[in-house]
Amino acid sequence: MADIDFNLMPVFEALYEERRVGRAALRLGRTQSAVSQQITSLERQFKSLLIERSKKKFRLTREGQLLYEHSKQIIETYDSLFHKLQEIKDIISGTIRVSTIREHEQHTTYHQWRKEVAIRHIKCNACLAQYAI
Repeated sequence: MADIDFNLMPVFEALYEERRVGRAALRLGRTQSAVSQQITSLERQFKSLLIERSKKKFRLTREGQLLYEHSKQIIETYDSLFHKLQEIKDIISGTIRVSTIREHEQHTTYHQWRKEVAIRHIKCNACLAQYAI
């Protein structure tokens, strides 16, 4: 079995969905440099260029598209296994999805909260104020 770091899958998924390293970094609570390094590491692990990047262009390669299609299933399977193992130990675990108005994403309290919460995986989705419920 290949030596693949599955913790890099959510980074790849976020980068593809956000289409910009800066926005993916913000979503993941990491630096832009860390996201870039992690994508480079993933490309090395798969021995494939996954993303064609330039200043005006962002596009998955054929290998990147295939990985993205499978990454959601890999992440869901990994999270499901993790939560089931935690249930055996009677540890509460799960995924919290937080939506926020874009202006609040820049607030330092929001970032501090994300870093301090002791949950393995938090997906934060920005939404426009008129669509917030």
